[in-house]
Amino acid sequence: PSAWPLFQGFAVLVTAVLISNMLYFVVARVRLIFYRPTPVPDHSHRTDWPTVTVLLAVRNEPVEVVRQTISSALETDYPADRLSVIVVDNSDDAEHVQVVESMLATLGDGTVKFIHRDGTQGYKPYNLDLAMKQIDSDYVFLLDADSTLTFDALKASGATLDTDPELGMAQLITISTNGSVGVFARASALFVSMLRTSIGMLNDSGGFLFFYGHNGMWRTAALREVGPWEQYYRGRIMIGEDRMLSLLAYAAGYRGATVDRLAGEWVPMTIAEFRSTYQRWCYAFCQSLSRDGLRLMTSAGASGLAKFDELQRELNIFACSLVPLFLITALVSRGSIIETFYLGTFLLFEIAGSLAVYFRFARGGHSAKKFRQACGAGFLVASYGSWISAVSAIRFALGLPQGWTPTSKSADDSSGLRATFASHKVMTAYSVLVLALTACVYVVRARDGELDGAEALDLGLGAAFALSLMLFLVVYGRDRSAPVPDSEMMTINRVQSPFE
Repeated sequence: PSAWPLFQGFAVLVTAVLISNMLYFVVARVRLIFYRPTPVPDHSHRTDWPTVTVLLAVRNEPVEVVRQTISSALETDYPADRLSVIVVDNSDDAEHVQVVESMLATLGDGTVKFIHRDGTQGYKPYNLDLAMKQIDSDYVFLLDADSTLTFDALKASGATLDTDPELGMAQLITISTNGSVGVFARASALFVSMLRTSIGMLNDSGGFLFFYGHNGMWRTAALREVGPWEQYYRGRIMIGEDRMLSLLAYAAGYRGATVDRLAGEWVPMTIAEFRSTYQRWCYAFCQSLSRDGLRLMTSAGASGLAKFDELQRELNIFACSLVPLFLITALVSRGSIIETFYLGTFLLFEIAGSLAVYFRFARGGHSAKKFRQACGAGFLVASYGSWISAVSAIRFALGLPQGWTPTSKSADDSSGLRATFASHKVMTAYSVLVLALTACVYVVRARDGELDGAEALDLGLGAAFALSLMLFLVVYGRDRSAPVPDSEMMTINRVQSPFE
């Protein structure tokens, strides 16, 4: 009992930090509505372009998708004699590998270099390091197996890096091109596009650029200084190799820049694929924070704003992951002001996401349908993402299995509402329990005349989050048909808005 006031004071301090963190991102999401990136330096009359190697690592990807991706790079206006392409493949099927190699031989007048290796050791980072041994160009441009580039994306990236030798990387503004294949794919496209664009907006304000592994260019010298891609922590591979090298680059004194050109990507098309992808992202955040967070914060090379921005991004994983815990404490704390403010700022955080998605991407006319889609992406999908953050953080802290599997760009099967609930037993049980307990507390305390306004608000906010998790499963778990994307979605004219 004598230590209780000290414990309460510590809890208030920690909660205040996390509340301020969510407010920081509320402001960032509101700013996203009005965000305009820094213009690309004029390069219309330039002739002395540096050498660039386009690098793509693939595994079991659809052949036509890979062809479209490489074609997208080769068809840019970058001088052909200054451009080379390397594709590293570790697919299992020998026949598939042969088809990919034969297809690549027909592109770029046969100048695309193909490397195959067996096994999955080291995952994608191992593939990238294999390619780096073959690269001697000034810059390296990384693609994913579903990337789409605009016509002058490579020139705009190179011109941006050339403005300052301390720029180690340049990231294109990337949005989704496969949202039209299904109901959940649309919500996923909008949600991920919001995350991608907000990263660029924060960096343009002088903050930390999180390079997310594709649709971006690296200075080769910087990449070799902070590499290799394949690194380990506590005996496990760093699965967020893109984020890891971003952090190490800033610690080494480099910076990143956002390039004012659009690029396209495919995002998860089913709940199962989204869960696996988001688990991987959250786990990568936890790994990089534990291993390299202090290295960045104590680095003399990184700016104070970059350190603050990255710290806020790291804290946000924990701020969102504690939401489920605060729902439980709200039931027993009798209207604690801590829980009320915490859950209130989280609700504001999700609402700001919905508004940012709607006003930023609903171009070409606003409508009630687009607004419902934005609410699904900014509120329901974001709430589900917070649940995944909590699970990933707990697994990391306890040293449990990571809970994710490598994904490819082929769609997973969707088995309908019953199977969706069955695959989310813990989340479903949690939501039902919170809603039931909240209803019981309302009834009992209201009957006894003990339910005040603060406690009613506290319980209501907690129940709203639990209800949003249930609504997520109901709204997006009904479709029994698996979305089937095709490479036609990767054309340049579709890289405009996730609402298309």
